[in-house]
Amino acid sequence: MHGGLYEERSLHPLRVACMNETEYLLMVFAEECAEVAQRASKAARFGLSEVQPGQFDDNRRRIEHELGDLMGVADMLGFKVRDDDKASKIIKVKYFMEYSRKQGLLEESPECQLCKSGVPRGGVAANGHIISWDPGTAGFIPCTAADRKKYEDLEKRLAAAIDSPKEGS
Repeated sequence: MHGGLYEERSLHPLRVACMNETEYLLMVFAEECAEVAQRASKAARFGLSEVQPGQFDDNRRRIEHELGDLMGVADMLGFKVRDDDKASKIIKVKYFMEYSRKQGLLEESPECQLCKSGVPRGGVAANGHIISWDPGTAGFIPCTAADRKKYEDLEKRLAAAIDSPKEGS
């Protein structure tokens, strides 16, 4: 196996496998993902404002710290977080939150949590296009016809998925 995780190129006499730098960073990246997940799980159980005994920071700040660690490794790997990708994810989460509400698994909220979260009413996508946030629909409104078509298509696909979810999803 050439270039893979188990390539025999170790200088250590007791090891037969050695990682290259990219493989090493990917392992660290995976570990950081797990640390973000662990911290999010603790916040879900104990609250974002809880301060664990022996710690100085609350769970929100500790998640932010773990996200910083994750993004540091992402930078080392050359990964870029694009505004378009974040906008698409927000749309997907919005749709699946609504699906969960329809299933009776998520409580109704008198005020949109996304709007309360501080998401800006306007922003700039990675491609330079202005995107405005519509608090009435908790959705993005892209400014160009091409962008608008892209998001409308995504919203239609997600709406169809909610209306007829696949077995096991």
